[in-house]
Amino acid sequence: MYSCELIDLPLLSLESRLNIMREFATSYNVSDNVWVPQIWIHQLLLDTGGLPRALEFLFTELFGQNFINIKEFFENLEKRILIPLTIYANVANDINRAYKIKTYAKDHKMLVYELIYRNIMVIKSDISDELQDGDSTENLEHLEHDRHLILRKLEGKDKVLIDIPYFFMYIFMLISLEFSQKYKHSIFTYSDWSWENWKIFIADFISSHITMIDVLNKNKLLKLKNFFRGAQGNDITLNLLINFEPVKIYKSKHQFPCLDLSAKGGKAAKDSNPNLSAASELTSRFKAIKEDIGEKIEKTRKRKTFRSHEEFCEEFPELANDEIRNNFVYYPYPPHIEPFEYSNKRARAQTLAPLTPPKRQNL
Repeated sequence: MYSCELIDLPLLSLESRLNIMREFATSYNVSDNVWVPQIWIHQLLLDTGGLPRALEFLFTELFGQNFINIKEFFENLEKRILIPLTIYANVANDINRAYKIKTYAKDHKMLVYELIYRNIMVIKSDISDELQDGDSTENLEHLEHDRHLILRKLEGKDKVLIDIPYFFMYIFMLISLEFSQKYKHSIFTYSDWSWENWKIFIADFISSHITMIDVLNKNKLLKLKNFFRGAQGNDITLNLLINFEPVKIYKSKHQFPCLDLSAKGGKAAKDSNPNLSAASELTSRFKAIKEDIGEKIEKTRKRKTFRSHEEFCEEFPELANDEIRNNFVYYPYPPHIEPFEYSNKRARAQTLAPLTPPKRQNL
């Protein structure tokens, strides 16, 4: 009698993936100096998630069927005639044909939303969790075996984290979620990205994140640190409760739009911020704020940030009137800068010493 039992096989570490790449290179006497500095090669290896089948597709794309074009690949690499984004797209297409990811994502959109949500939010799950999939449910353990995700067990805890290799995430995004082209291309960055591209990417990421929360009917009232996982900064800022309602992205036609909204259409606007406005601006706009009070506000905010009208009135009870209440806003307020102390003078001297700029790599 024989019985079948699933065996937990570890994924390949990045070190193992690099060693395989090095084996291909050394078989044609290609040194590390040729391929190791190419960041896009590292990213391709990373984005397979260590899945052997995904690595097979990647190496086939790089070196041809049966790996007969190894020499040509490294020659083209030195000539800089390879197009990394094309390679990435081709590998993603091969993975999709093998795993039918697009078809699955179209038929199970809400389930894919849930998986991506748990991945991005770094939510600890039980391996026995049942996720809603339309009128039915799917078990996490079953999804790991059949549906393109990795359950990473947490040490010392009976919990798992959902990992989705970025090749799979790229395909999910193309089908299940509404993103701009900048967001889709951000999975695999390339050399012609500008600072503006990154700003659009950040806006897209935040917007899509909020969309998932809304579509899945999750709790929208979240602390900033729970929305932006891994964020660092002041506890007061990180613990702010924000109601994340759905948003839309608009691109400004001007780099510095008019901030004095009261100048538009003759309507008064709540655009005075005691944390940002100069004393002269406050005294010119409000009868209740005399010159000495305006200067006092400016001095006070050097030691204290006003986060509400109540906090402001604790310092300036004489300004607790409707004119101020109706026309003052308290956000955004200046960011908190974390203090940094050097442990010794030697460390500080080393840090401040001039550095030789690294040689630029053209990808």
